[in-house]
Amino acid sequence: MKNSEVARAWAQGKPARTKNFSTDGLTLFSYDLVIGKTVVSPLGNATRTHKVVYDYTAQSGNFRSQTTSTHVGKASFYCDELVEPGEVPVKVGIPAPSRPDAPWHRAVNPVMGEG
Repeated sequence: MKNSEVARAWAQGKPARTKNFSTDGLTLFSYDLVIGKTVVSPLGNATRTHKVVYDYTAQSGNFRSQTTSTHVGKASFYCDELVEPGEVPVKVGIPAPSRPDAPWHRAVNPVMGEG
């Protein structure tokens, strides 16, 4: 399996793994670092998913390794939003990756209205 296939599987909500890049379909890992999450939120009688990738690249100033940076690049092709680690996404409120038990926050997107 290729890294691009892991990223695509995450986008489709399916588990996949390479040596250092893996997903259970909801959370995306580079080594043991969470670099992506799937936020599931209610939408009327259904639910919607929102794929968020945390930017661990040199350009963002949050560089961890070249491999992790490559994983972020592959995942960002499929994400709905790329954010700084610890940042609450504009489009949808989620707990920061360093605080998985944090209360949910509702963010408002100035262009789209409520997230």
